[in-house]
Amino acid sequence: MNDKDDLIESVVKQQTEEHSVQSNEIIEAIGLKELAELLNEFSFCNSPILVDDDDTCFRITLGQTHVLFFSQGDWRERTAYVGMLISINRAFDEAFMSEFNQKTIVGRLYTANKEAGVTIFRGDVHLAGGVTKKHIYKKIKAFIDCYNAFNVSNTSH
Repeated sequence: MNDKDDLIESVVKQQTEEHSVQSNEIIEAIGLKELAELLNEFSFCNSPILVDDDDTCFRITLGQTHVLFFSQGDWRERTAYVGMLISINRAFDEAFMSEFNQKTIVGRLYTANKEAGVTIFRGDVHLAGGVTKKHIYKKIKAFIDCYNAFNVSNTSH
């Protein structure tokens, strides 16, 4: 195996690991403030996430980067979709991005600016039909863990 395969394998493995959130509460839709409260409960960042009534998205700081959380709809209404974006200051070759996007369900890699070496990493959490808090936690944690794997990996793509 090479470094590229090891990175993809570690992401796939992280998707199947159990985590500590045990709530069985079913969530079918969520608003901006509710999502912020949930992320505060999950302790993904070192400071509380505060949002105003007029906010349409928010971000959390993780080390040297920010994760942007957004919805396809109006956050003032409860929505069945949450999107996550991180900009990665690193270029990946098209073959690696294609393989990653096919083999993992954590998120997708997109070239934002090939010349500048910027890649967008996007993840989605779909709530349609209802999901548990544990599912939301696992999806967001897997997304963040995968981003961290990109940064610690010394694979050249």
